[in-house]
This record gives sequence, structure tokens and C-alpha cells, in this order.
Amino acid sequence: MLAVLKPLTYLNLRAEAAQQKRIWQIDIIWATTDATPVWAFEVEEHTSILSALERFVALLSATPELGKTRQLTIIAPKARRRKVYQELTSSSYIGHPQYLENKINYMFYDDLEAAFNKYKNRRTIHLEELHRLCHLPPPADEYRMKSLF
Repeated sequence: MLAVLKPLTYLNLRAEAAQQKRIWQIDIIWATTDATPVWAFEVEEHTSILSALERFVALLSATPELGKTRQLTIIAPKARRRKVYQELTSSSYIGHPQYLENKINYMFYDDLEAAFNKYKNRRTIHLEELHRLCHLPPPADEYRMKSLF
């Protein structure tokens, strides 16, 4: 499904060498024609959720606006919903000082595939359409309470 995407050879951002290395490991970076990142996606099948968060932190250091618009997305299978919730509510990147729970979102493979099939014949897809596929991480306290029962 994602094979039709054009590979990037350059990104228009400034980052330290270690951060650049992590950023280049991100599965998919949607960029403008001048190579400015617009949205980043980590596919959980290829990357652990914790590794995805590490890569997003590196990208945020160079392009903090992606966090303001929640355009950092983890794509995971619905069967891994519990693991996604766990990492997005209790990893070291949640809460102070990173507050990634306020900067990222997630979506499920099935939802992405359905949208792809719906929009594949169009020349463009609007950011709002992608945002509708995304889910916000559950509040950490709410998830902890549910998992206790």
C-alpha cells in the first residue's frame, strides 16, 4: 500500500548528527516539495513503540511545530492496542519533561488501509482527512485505572 511513496533523499531541517540519524530511521516522513517535514509516521510492525517515541523526540527537536499539530503518528495493528496504550501512558517520554502524550497520536492499520482504498484515486488527501483517522493517547491516569480492573 505504501510502496507508491517517493523516497526522500534530503530533509530541510537542522539537527545534530545523532538526531539526524534517528530522524532518518523514521518509517515515513511526509514532506513538502522543499523537503520540510509535514507529518511523520512510525509503523509498529517495523519499529517498537518506544523506538518510535525516541525518533519522534529527535524530529521534534528540529521541527517542534509537528508536535503542536499532533502530526507524529504511530500506526499499529488493533491486536496491539493494549501495548500501544501502555507505552503511550507510561513510557519515560510521557509526562515531564517530554509530554509526548500531547504531541502524538496513533491509528490502526485497518483504518489506514480503508482510507487508502477510499482516497487512492484522488490526487490529494487533506490533513483533516488524516487527522480523522487518528486517535489521541488515553490520559495516563484513566488507562491505569482501567487496567487495574
